[in-house]
Amino acid sequence: MTSADGQGRTLFEMLTGRNKRDMTPQEQRVHNPLKCRVGTSVMVTHDTDLADLVFFIESIWVWETIVGNRRFYHTDYNLKARVIDGSQPVRLKLRLIPDEDIGNELGHRVQVLQAFTEFGWDFAEKNGFLAVLADPDGVFRILQDADGVAYDEADQPTYWRIDDVRSPYGCLVTILKDRDGDGTVQADELEQTEYLVWDYHRSTTNPVTGKEFIELLNVEEEVQMVDDEPECLWFTILIGRDVEPMQITLA
Repeated sequence: MTSADGQGRTLFEMLTGRNKRDMTPQEQRVHNPLKCRVGTSVMVTHDTDLADLVFFIESIWVWETIVGNRRFYHTDYNLKARVIDGSQPVRLKLRLIPDEDIGNELGHRVQVLQAFTEFGWDFAEKNGFLAVLADPDGVFRILQDADGVAYDEADQPTYWRIDDVRSPYGCLVTILKDRDGDGTVQADELEQTEYLVWDYHRSTTNPVTGKEFIELLNVEEEVQMVDDEPECLWFTILIGRDVEPMQITLA
């Protein structure tokens, strides 16, 4: 049996249970409320456009956020589905956030988010994006759609910071991914990176059902610390909503 020190185990160690390598999967060592592995298949049925796709968990991101003296965790299951017509794969984030007020058995809010756009520091600086994030009223407006077509001013989707917060949240993200394709996530495949996150929401109407719901928008800035100051690497804007646990199926 594999030893902890990589040198093999003596008969005495085998009899006494010493020098035994811990074979617990990496996915079970982190905040993983679904208890699933990288590679698990997932069905997402809250949206008819997604209901026929089979997604696979491409990676798991575990977010650690420190607010005051408290640590909070939430987990992203990054999903990927290939489509028959050969176009680009569909990618989603399945996000689970602990919430004591949620009545489901998971004890978590379940969200599905999709990348709206992403860009680097040069684009952000050229377009004054940090000033948008620093809006004193906590407002974020989308000026054009994902194809670059400008909205009329009256039609611009407008979001507000959640809980009236103004500053971003600093987060440490542990990324689990099967980088060598051997079917398992090993300890040396884990990565950690730092993020700043601005969270927004708005009330809107589903154009198909006519029902109102809360739409979520997150701005996630990947950073690296240089002389104790965050240096921007990449921005991602995600849009999504809460869904019911019954609308997510794990194979």
